[in-house]
Amino acid sequence: ARTKRCEVIKVAPRCFRIVLMEGRNRQIRKMCAALGYEVVDLHRVKVMDVDLDGLNVPGDWKRLEGAELDLVHDVLFRSEHLGANEGC
Repeated sequence: ARTKRCEVIKVAPRCFRIVLMEGRNRQIRKMCAALGYEVVDLHRVKVMDVDLDGLNVPGDWKRLEGAELDLVHDVLFRSEHLGANEGC
């Protein structure tokens, strides 16, 4: 199945930013390979609207506050109720 459209922004001659609205396993690597590009470095900068700036190594974490915490609570609340309505 196809995913939602993404936005691609050229940052430098050999560097670009891809903004996904829905990510799948290894999607960016597969899209680049299909166009003949090799992914040398890949860095996630956001999940939902939670900024990951400063989280540079596996295991890093940050305390969520304000709007970021509200967003995560809202998403979790909606997914719990959606799952209950679907009989999951």
